[in-house]
Amino acid sequence: MNHWFDHSLIFFIIALILFITCFLTKKRKALFFNIGFFVLALGVVEKYFIIKNAEPNKTVLSPGSVQISPILGYKPTKNFVTHVVSYKGKTLLYDVKYTSDENGLRKTPPITPNDSTKSIVFFGCSFTFGHGLNDNAVMPNIVQEKVNNHYKVYNFANNGYGTQQMLAAIENNIVDTIVKFSPKAFIYVALPDHYYRILGQHCYNKDALKYVLDPKTGEPICAGHFGGNWFKNISNLEIFKLLKPSNEDNNVKLFGAMVLKAKKILLSKYPKSEFHVIFWGYGTPLCLKMEEELRKNNITTHLVSDISPDIIMNLKKYCILYPFEQHPNYRANKLIANYIVNTIIDKNDSFKIPEMEHFEKADSLDNWTIKKYSWAENACEYKASQFTCPNSCLTLTLDINKDKSDKIYKSGDIQSNHSYQYGEFTVRLKNNTVPGAVSTFFLETNWHLEKIDRQVIEIQFVGKDKNQVAFAVRHFRNNKEPIAYVHQHKLKFNSADAFHDYTVVWNKNSISWYVDKTFVCSEQNILITNKMYINLNQWAIFPNDHGEFFTWLGHLDTKQLPSKVSVDYISYKP
Repeated sequence: MNHWFDHSLIFFIIALILFITCFLTKKRKALFFNIGFFVLALGVVEKYFIIKNAEPNKTVLSPGSVQISPILGYKPTKNFVTHVVSYKGKTLLYDVKYTSDENGLRKTPPITPNDSTKSIVFFGCSFTFGHGLNDNAVMPNIVQEKVNNHYKVYNFANNGYGTQQMLAAIENNIVDTIVKFSPKAFIYVALPDHYYRILGQHCYNKDALKYVLDPKTGEPICAGHFGGNWFKNISNLEIFKLLKPSNEDNNVKLFGAMVLKAKKILLSKYPKSEFHVIFWGYGTPLCLKMEEELRKNNITTHLVSDISPDIIMNLKKYCILYPFEQHPNYRANKLIANYIVNTIIDKNDSFKIPEMEHFEKADSLDNWTIKKYSWAENACEYKASQFTCPNSCLTLTLDINKDKSDKIYKSGDIQSNHSYQYGEFTVRLKNNTVPGAVSTFFLETNWHLEKIDRQVIEIQFVGKDKNQVAFAVRHFRNNKEPIAYVHQHKLKFNSADAFHDYTVVWNKNSISWYVDKTFVCSEQNILITNKMYINLNQWAIFPNDHGEFFTWLGHLDTKQLPSKVSVDYISYKP
């Protein structure tokens, strides 16, 4: 917006006329002067809020990328690639391309559907559309990559859209026309600003449909378009917004009613589907009211602050370029996409991690949890800092712990966020564990300290012999002697020299181990049927421990530290 030609100019012109009148007239000079001064003051206030609320970034996008829509107000042009460049002064914020599909939606990765393919449908605004991001970094697109051919993802979001576009698309059968696969879930990503959008308080929504509450039924009904008549323009002056009486509670009720109506329509048409809201709440009074209204209407609501508190607390890390461009970046979108796939979409654990997990960055362990638990004989304090990703390999390092702790070493332990029942599990790793330490890739059942009933399937590397690996099944039972199967296997190579594949195949009738796809051994007596988590850790004993662990691991010479195990990938096949 031009900061020098806007609504405030009206006040300045009126004030100028009053001052001129004061100068020319002989009567009531004081009256004209005081009124003129008051109007001038209003103009200054209006100018302040216009500058304060003005869009600070200069954005240029390809001509013809947007079309007028009588229902949505506007929509992306079909089969169009939009080049978008945005600057803050001379600082480049982003230079990206948006690709739209044959339906005018943000394009998602292609799939090869099968008879069981379902769909996931997203609604929302720029946060869901992927403002300032290339196609591969958009949150629904990340979801599509994770669910592969199991689901087709549709992204009905667009820059500037709000609750009214979602409800209008549903009521006017736009969604039914486009979605070709049976929906599993409808997901609306809501922002506090959607409160203002349903009231038409943004210029880009002037052509969108307007909804109001029916005074008789309390249901939201369409009341035409917001429009842009002169009265509406005057009423939207910044100074008048301050003077308007607050009707926040009723407006929040309208927001909740619109979301509830969208849910009811969708679930009546698709009774086997689910409706969820992802809410970017920031803890403000308005956010709390909106959240409360959603829950009061029995709408399943997931707060981004619960999905990952760090996203809300550390905007600099999770937005495109703080503070100038605060839309979510790829890192934030990946966290939310993982949550959606793991918590909303697939409750049966059929594909909770990719078929092959490559570790590109240590801060992208989105499918894993850094474990803090340790035990008495373990001399290591587990820390997230001990996982790094040099050369795109996940490296777990055991070293001297210089922090104040009763644990003299520091190391790490990761566990998959989700459990699995049967399948083929492979780790490709290089073992540089030093004598006195042990690195283990293992599957583990869920267990509790109060009642230990723990089952594990292990691939274990003891640092004192790089030419040997142990394959084991162990069952630790509460108040009973543990039972175990252990097979020590002599390798034909030094496990520290290069990466090799180590695999466990677990099914109902047996547990088998392989090295570089060559069968090694199998166990049919100690069988596990409970779901298990994938784990990787490294640990060592205290120097004064000369018991059975010392006999097993040997002495750890601190001069040989750090001790490392490097992982190229972890893969899972059902």
